[in-house]
Amino acid sequence: MGPKSVDDLQFFEKMIRKTLCLLKCNKHNPKDGLHGLPKSVLKEFEDLKPYEYLQLCYYQKNLLQKAASAVFTYLVNNPDNKVMQENLKFYSELPEVDMSEVVNFEARNYVSLYIHGAEAYQHEDYKSVISYIEESLEDYLRAEDECRAYCEGPFDQGWFPDFVSSIANHFTYCLKCKRRCPDKLNSLNGEKHQDLLASHYHFLQYAYYKVGNLRKACEAVASYLMFYPADETMMNNKEYYFKLPKVEKDFFTPREEAVEYVQRQEYELRLLDFIENEFSFKDGSENAIDINETENKSSLTKVKDSIIMGTVSKSKLFPPPIIKF
Repeated sequence: MGPKSVDDLQFFEKMIRKTLCLLKCNKHNPKDGLHGLPKSVLKEFEDLKPYEYLQLCYYQKNLLQKAASAVFTYLVNNPDNKVMQENLKFYSELPEVDMSEVVNFEARNYVSLYIHGAEAYQHEDYKSVISYIEESLEDYLRAEDECRAYCEGPFDQGWFPDFVSSIANHFTYCLKCKRRCPDKLNSLNGEKHQDLLASHYHFLQYAYYKVGNLRKACEAVASYLMFYPADETMMNNKEYYFKLPKVEKDFFTPREEAVEYVQRQEYELRLLDFIENEFSFKDGSENAIDINETENKSSLTKVKDSIIMGTVSKSKLFPPPIIKF
């Protein structure tokens, strides 16, 4: 048996051991956890449908502040729902409801941490900015890992492929799901911020500069440029830092988590680009789907289009923009 065959076996051994781990984990969850629920029920949870009922229950119990928060939580995920918009307006006019205390029950920790960090930035409390934004960054990456893990659930292929095709088909289904995770997470209480992850490094580069940690500031600049390599503002900042007497070239080393994230993203997008241009595959129904018919641009092209092109102007340090909440 040659080295290549051993490598193949090691891959499948890893999958077998991972499966055993998942089976043991699922023994502690009814019906294999959420993956054991009917697809229609899962969809309702994903769409936050229970909050439609919760707000009514809270209202009936005269828990009006919670009712307003339940409506707001639903609207974060379903902003175009007219009925719930009217409900929120109704609650906002009640004297018992303080709209400044209305919260998103489903908000992840990184959302509040990010908001606190942005508020600390407005108050020029840069040590707090670093503390909040670093923690927010860590929690955001953890949330995306959890989202990606959930994508590896069961998949009804709707046909009976052979061994290799089955693996490729299921992997593609999971990969497309994983690529949707950033869009699900790039929301601050209903407001979409496509650069949310990268913007952490924008706050950090300025805050670290303000507390005198130039190496950390330069690392944050390099990390931001991993996401947007031609961003004019950050290129200007890099030039500004580079001219400081204590700054050395090796200061501009991107942080490990940024490198890993961008490399994974680029690889996945290249792979999806290949799949979308070369394959038709099953989406769980009995009909083959031609991705090129449903998407005008490949994923890789969209990312390229999102890069902000610009040239470096005069040396000046640019802080992150002030975000209003």
